Amino acid sequence: MDNGSEPKEFRKVSGLPYCFEFIRIPVNRYFGEANNIGVESSRGKFIVLLNNDTFVSEGWLEPLIDVLETSYAAGGVGPRLLYPNGSLQEAGAFVIVNGMSIRRGKYYVMEHEELTNNGVVDYCSAACFATTRAIFNQVSGFDATYEPAYYEDVDLCMKIASLGKFIYYCADSIVYHVEHGTAAELSVPWDSVIDINRRKFLSRWSYYLSARELDYAACPQQLAPTCARAQHGPSSGAPVAVFYTPYDLVPGGGERYLLTAASALRDTHRVYIASDARYSQFRLDYMARELSLDLSELSTIARSDLTVLGPIDVYCHLCNYQFPECPPMGRRNFLICQFLFSLDDEEYSKRWNNLQRYERIIVYSKFAYDALIRKLNVFRFGVMTEIVAPPVPANLSTAGKAGNAADKLAIVNVGRFSKGGHNKRQDVLIEALARLIAQGISAELHLVGTLHSEAQHVRHFEALRHIADDLPVHFHVNASHSVLTELLSCSAIYWHATGFGVDAQTDPEQCEHFGISILEAMGSGCVPIVVANGGPIEFVRENDTGFHYTTINELVGTTCKLVRDREKLATVSKMAAREVYQFSEASFKRKWRKILLG
Repeated sequence: MDNGSEPKEFRKVSGLPYCFEFIRIPVNRYFGEANNIGVESSRGKFIVLLNNDTFVSEGWLEPLIDVLETSYAAGGVGPRLLYPNGSLQEAGAFVIVNGMSIRRGKYYVMEHEELTNNGVVDYCSAACFATTRAIFNQVSGFDATYEPAYYEDVDLCMKIASLGKFIYYCADSIVYHVEHGTAAELSVPWDSVIDINRRKFLSRWSYYLSARELDYAACPQQLAPTCARAQHGPSSGAPVAVFYTPYDLVPGGGERYLLTAASALRDTHRVYIASDARYSQFRLDYMARELSLDLSELSTIARSDLTVLGPIDVYCHLCNYQFPECPPMGRRNFLICQFLFSLDDEEYSKRWNNLQRYERIIVYSKFAYDALIRKLNVFRFGVMTEIVAPPVPANLSTAGKAGNAADKLAIVNVGRFSKGGHNKRQDVLIEALARLIAQGISAELHLVGTLHSEAQHVRHFEALRHIADDLPVHFHVNASHSVLTELLSCSAIYWHATGFGVDAQTDPEQCEHFGISILEAMGSGCVPIVVANGGPIEFVRENDTGFHYTTINELVGTTCKLVRDREKLATVSKMAAREVYQFSEASFKRKWRKILLG
């Protein structure tokens, strides 16, 4: 696997005169996903992962395979890892209750018998790790939650253990490892990345680690089985539908929109999710779990490989501009316009012709529609524009909750921890909480969201944590769907801040274009208080299904009034929950099938 290396390095490796299959990924898909793609491309019964900063000794491989074939309930195995100078780096590892690793031989003094005998451990580093294809597939490979790196191998071993399998240390296999020898340089310290991923790991495994402290026989919770792919879908002769995204395939509102629209055609078309560089099928398992979607009939493909599909019947392009990145590729072509970020002159002129032959532009809200019309004379291009609001996950069991006046007020917000043009402005909410507490209100703020691996987003997240010091602010990074559901059900109020202080006429791209998370919270009985611009004010009606604000003091003042009038809080909660019914997934899919097949 060549994982986005520099051209000069690519040329060196591609010319090596040995017998191997060489796969070039033009971008860095990070450690876990690159390995996932490699496993998908291979054919053997056994999978052996080997880093590019390792050096193997003679006879290193056979003992690993022997352990997998002969040891009781073996699910994975790692070797004796040594530093280049011959000192012990790791003989397997254990994980303690705070998520920290205790690497045998490095942080744990080993007796001679422990070093020279095989044994069961919690995990072995994926610098060199062997398992079977069947097990790797069953646990959906490495989890993209941990990108760019660290803890994905610990998580993999825990998932294998959840199948009732054991991870073994193999004393007779010796591999030398230059630790961190080829890790990419980041603009943020690796220590920050490791700490963030440790928190992600604990959000999934802390219950098991705590239970194990009390009961040695405690086992990880059995994972839900991965859906079998394309077993019940249309035949190979069915028409082809391609849904293309130029953005990273990570959980978010736009990805939920695209994938739900794609799944609407799963019974009639062969459906592909296209990206600029290859993703593994395991990526769709990850997205399905994070977004609670059934994507079992969908497949991933690189845009450069679309020609192998033959004629494309339906082509949908997700975009953040009025002009798409690439021209249409199907018999019928649709542009999903999320935001309206500005294009510089060069990009504008380069993309202008790409809109030709798109028959329809789909937007999320009346707000987005009006912004599009201001920026683009759609009639000049002969393209129709239509509003199709996103689907909202149903969770309507706790509507009308008001809580006890003596309870600590739980406030929640859901949104990516991202720096850039569509900042969710969690900093505003942290400031509002400080002012709310100063008013004598006992409250806590729960910030839920995905955190992407780019350095600017990691730095932004660290800055948020810094300003939240000494405040009851809880960060839930890459929280599971079950954790999100529980947080929404326990919270009384939803705070929203995207577009705070923005002129929606001149800078519409900085506002909330719709607000799926707001509606999801409303369906759980939360009363929304939203910025008075953008898409949310179309369904959050003042003093009916929620409230609007333009200043932090207004946000704090409205919250104080609701805390002191629990009857009002309960009434608005019920009205907010009823508003959600019109945004069901079933209704969304019906609209999309009518558009795409009509």
